[in-house]
Amino acid sequence: MSLTFHKVARNLYTLALLSLLASCQTGSETTPSLFSSQTEAIGKYALQEKMETLKKTHRFEMKLEYALNDGTKNYRRRYTFTYTDNAYAMTHGEETYGYASYDGGIYTFSIVNGAFEAGPVYNLNIKDIWDNRSGIRNYYDGLNPSAVGNGDSFLFSLNDTYNLNACLQMSLLTPTTGLTSILHEFSVKANEEGLVFYLDFGANGYIQETVTHIGEEDYVIPALNQYEKNGGLPRQAEPELVALMAHLNTYNYESPMGSIVIGEDHTILVGTRYFTDQYVYEDYTDEYIAYMAEKGEAIQRRGYLSLPGGAAIKSGIYQFVVSEDESGSPKIMSKDLTLVTNQTSDMKQAFPYFNRFTYMQYLSSFYPVASNPYTKGTGYVSSRSDLALEFQKKIFSDTKTTPTSFYLLPEGEGDDLSIRFLLPQNDDTAYSLAVTHFGKVKIPFIEEFQASMSETK
Repeated sequence: MSLTFHKVARNLYTLALLSLLASCQTGSETTPSLFSSQTEAIGKYALQEKMETLKKTHRFEMKLEYALNDGTKNYRRRYTFTYTDNAYAMTHGEETYGYASYDGGIYTFSIVNGAFEAGPVYNLNIKDIWDNRSGIRNYYDGLNPSAVGNGDSFLFSLNDTYNLNACLQMSLLTPTTGLTSILHEFSVKANEEGLVFYLDFGANGYIQETVTHIGEEDYVIPALNQYEKNGGLPRQAEPELVALMAHLNTYNYESPMGSIVIGEDHTILVGTRYFTDQYVYEDYTDEYIAYMAEKGEAIQRRGYLSLPGGAAIKSGIYQFVVSEDESGSPKIMSKDLTLVTNQTSDMKQAFPYFNRFTYMQYLSSFYPVASNPYTKGTGYVSSRSDLALEFQKKIFSDTKTTPTSFYLLPEGEGDDLSIRFLLPQNDDTAYSLAVTHFGKVKIPFIEEFQASMSETK
């Protein structure tokens, strides 16, 4: 999944920093090796034990000094990476960006010039991030502590790919033959505070990783800890947006199913999907049904119906199809029922549709915008591609393109209010539909059939 931080934090999964560091092959000025010869005496700072702990823990701080020479400019970059059991952060200069655990999920946060700002909640456990090898990861888990000697300093073999790769990856570099071919020396030294890994690239510069607080109990990120102690929460949804989306809570509304263009100047409406807490009904237009029949595909008006059950029928949700009686009026026949689920008769639980996107962890990801590139009106936008893609898969089937953002746009007001869901795509098109007529849906022939089935004993 992709997490894109809107306003609050950068994408710490892909770490745009990676490409920056790969190009920052800096400086003609280099620092000498931490030591010039291998120490054989038994150490007092427990080098191997510290490496063992570092391999397993998510509690440590690593200061990265990155100075490699690309032959044109002298770049020096310093970053601090902080890992705790419940949070992760990256600091560069006066800016810190990270994730924090919250109520089974995670939220983003930033600390810029001392100001703490919380981002929205994502439905992803912090442990899933540690376990996801394409996400934030303690790359020191690739260390091989058994390789080091008895002293407090050790000079690795340049063929020790386990330890070398772990340190390169913690420097946000992908191990490559070209990179390792210019490596002169690779060493580690233990001291009272922790470990210092040093990669000497000779005239090409160096990388130094200073790791402290290794496995330290109750290790926290001070600013985050203070924010939460003071009652700070993840970003909350805009009150106006919550009020707007509350119109969906009745689960009584309708939504046009769009249209298709035939030829140069003819458009066919597909139909309307109706929602109530007792049934969902897809009412296709006669023109669309006829058009699809010409294409060799039989389209039937159909839906889902909640039935309480009785002696003749089980409680649950049933799929139904709609026929016509002698007068041409729509009608459901009992033989047209298929039990979909007997685990619940709650339509909102079985078929949440739009209501799925009224949850607070979703709405907190939307930010107000003064205009949008489609209707030009005010609304709300989220840059979360995972949220947009989830909605697109649920509502628009068989889509081939990828959403780039997600707009929620109020249109009209009062009895004419509707909510437009708009998904711009990566090919400069957009998917769009509106939900309207809140609390007004009532389809007599379905409700009459439901009542007749409820009376059957």
